[in-house]
Amino acid sequence: MVSTDTDNSMVGTDTGNSMVGADTGNSMVGTDTGNSMVGTDTGNSMVVANMEDRLVKGQTTIFNDIVVERTRRCHQNDVENVIPFVLVGVLYVLTEPDPWWAAFHFRMFTFCRICHTLAYLFAIPQPARASMFGFGWFTVASMGVSVLLRGKF
Repeated sequence: MVSTDTDNSMVGTDTGNSMVGADTGNSMVGTDTGNSMVGTDTGNSMVVANMEDRLVKGQTTIFNDIVVERTRRCHQNDVENVIPFVLVGVLYVLTEPDPWWAAFHFRMFTFCRICHTLAYLFAIPQPARASMFGFGWFTVASMGVSVLLRGKF
C-alpha cells in the first residue's frame, strides 16, 4: 500500500522544488511569474495584442513584437513542461523512492528548467536550450520508468 501521508520525507522535497520561482517552468509559482513577465514586457514596450488592452495613450496594437513574443513562447514552453513533471513527480514520490535519488531528480529538473528559461530569454545560441530540455526530459522519463517498475498497482 502506498503511503500518502506527509511524513514521507520526499513530500517536502517535491513541494520545495515545485515552488521555486523565477519562471523555471518547474513550478506553479514560476509558471504564474511567466504571466507577469509577459505583461511587464507588453507594458514596457507600449505594445498590446488586443485593442481593449490599451490603457495608456500611445500604446499600439501589434501582434508580433519580438520581445513580447519571445517571453510568451518561453512561458508557453514552461507551461508545457511543468505539467508532466508535476504529475510524474507526485507518482514518483508515492512509490517511496530513495530520498537521495528523488532529491537528485527534482533538483536536476529544476536546474535544467532555470537554465532553459535563461537561455530562452537571453537568446543564447543552441545547443544550450536543447541540451537543457533534453536533460530535463531525461529526468522526467527516469522518474516515469521508476514509477512503472516500482509502482504498486
